[in-house]
Amino acid sequence: MKVPFTQFIPPHGRQERIEIELADELAPKLEQIAAAGCRLTAEILSTGICSFCIEEPELGDFDITLVVNGPQVPIKITDMIQRFTPELFEQWKALETA
Repeated sequence: MKVPFTQFIPPHGRQERIEIELADELAPKLEQIAAAGCRLTAEILSTGICSFCIEEPELGDFDITLVVNGPQVPIKITDMIQRFTPELFEQWKALETA
């Protein structure tokens, strides 16, 4: 399935929507991420490394994975998405808003 990401484009962080092909089995986790009010973001850092995040737009990055652009990208993104749980997110959110 094609999964939407918000990509930040340097130098001023202009935002563009991109899609990355990921396994259909991620659909339940992606629904949990969306239900938590989060979005997936992408950015190519000045070092050339790709940064992918699960972001709560008001609070910042809940989780991040860094990877060299190439065949490891979908694997690393999948790992990050599979780590997400509503319980961990709520614990993080409570700390961020305390």
